[in-house]
Amino acid sequence: MSLHAFSGAPLDPLMAAASVPGQSLSFLQARAAALPSFPDVDRLLHDGWRHGVDAALAVNLPRLSNAGGEVFSGSVAAERLADVRTSAIHALLLWEQRARRIGSCLEAGGVPPLLLLKGGALRYQVYPEPWLRAAADLDLLVPEGQLERAVQALVDNGAEVHLPVVERRWSMRHGHHVTVRQDGFHVELHRSVDQGDRPLLSHVALSDGAVPLSAVHGHLLLPRLSGQALVCAAHALKHGLNIPLKNLVDLHCLAVCGAFSDEDEVVRQARAEKLDGVLGYLLSCAVELLATNVPEGLLLALRPPLPWTLLTRAVLSPWRDGFFPAALGRDTPLRRLAAHLLLVADGRFVAGVGTRFLTRRLHDLTDRG
Repeated sequence: MSLHAFSGAPLDPLMAAASVPGQSLSFLQARAAALPSFPDVDRLLHDGWRHGVDAALAVNLPRLSNAGGEVFSGSVAAERLADVRTSAIHALLLWEQRARRIGSCLEAGGVPPLLLLKGGALRYQVYPEPWLRAAADLDLLVPEGQLERAVQALVDNGAEVHLPVVERRWSMRHGHHVTVRQDGFHVELHRSVDQGDRPLLSHVALSDGAVPLSAVHGHLLLPRLSGQALVCAAHALKHGLNIPLKNLVDLHCLAVCGAFSDEDEVVRQARAEKLDGVLGYLLSCAVELLATNVPEGLLLALRPPLPWTLLTRAVLSPWRDGFFPAALGRDTPLRRLAAHLLLVADGRFVAGVGTRFLTRRLHDLTDRG
């Protein structure tokens, strides 16, 4: 069975199975029984850390041992798993302290409430415990016309605007207008969740139905779940589908919490943002790898037209012998090609891809010069 992590090293199916919070014990046992030999705890947790799922592993693996297996028994393994849980909880408390300070600074500076994106929001919305989802920085979507005020509010409280050469390139490519550092904490202020060649998912588009994150700070808002699913798809696409396992687990947890229950609305929103093919592909990967329950009708509705379906499946199709999607492997020219194919499949034009490529090349040459 050939499964690949970012390092290119073999990755056990057990890690995928155990990376989902609350995964059924029978599913874990079936994956463990299929292994020719049980993996080493340290190696498994190291791969889990690289994919941002080590906290969930630390919860699920002891359940597997307690059910009669001898996979991770012993005091050394127990201490190692306990350390991972403790570290994850400590990281969450530190993140909340910093996020609370950022929210207070923005509120005092007269900035309207901001939307919290990606892992920082999902950990409170769809995970059983927020510490199960790693999130190192703070991604905020700023209301239109409020970006300069938000930056100034943070700078007035000791933050530093951080845009070196390499990050200027990153900013052009990924649409992070500005990154602010405060006490070593990264705050990324977005005008929109964009794809580099055009804006996607503005504050207005995501703010409908948003609720305050009262557990941290009322000035930080949580978008509706269907909007978060589109953010996940846009994030994966802008990274050339070079995503860690935690991003698929996000979609799994969104599905469990009913983000895709209104199939017609999900399809309408995805098509409006031209993210239907990407979202459909990612959900298909989650179904194969994590046994995510996604309605078949939704997957069919999100499928690109036949020519693009054949091309993307030829390049990106999950490996049938290993059920691990190639999109989660190493960064390769084939996957970059497939990401561009998905761009076109979602209603974009080849010219858009070409413009994006030339823009990157121009900035690469400018930075070297």
